[in-house]
Amino acid sequence: MAFAEADWGSVWARNPDPERIATGAGQPNAAEIRRNLAGTASHAPTELEDTLFGYQLLVGVDYELSDAVSLGLKARWVDFGTFRDDLVWNPLRSHVPNIRRDGSEPVKGIMETSDTEMFGISLSLKYDF
Repeated sequence: MAFAEADWGSVWARNPDPERIATGAGQPNAAEIRRNLAGTASHAPTELEDTLFGYQLLVGVDYELSDAVSLGLKARWVDFGTFRDDLVWNPLRSHVPNIRRDGSEPVKGIMETSDTEMFGISLSLKYDF
């Protein structure tokens, strides 16, 4: 089990042509939604957190240099499941995004990785006293 954090961010701009925006399609106010979103930019600087479950494989060897000193080499591979956390896309206008201008229907997103792995090698010098 691991408690994982990721500092993550993105910046992206929407098409300036409202007719090229698909958000809100099928809604009764689809034209209003497209006009409100056209040409806006969004950013999502955030710290994401999740608890991950997984397994690890450890392999290591120690080489005795003397009665009191040994040199160790260890390799570790860890495979965790999906990392997932919610985030709110904040437009550069500096307010939380909503589909409607009256503040209703907030827009949320999800950041997800399908697999989180780590591989590491460590070298150690041990002294027994």
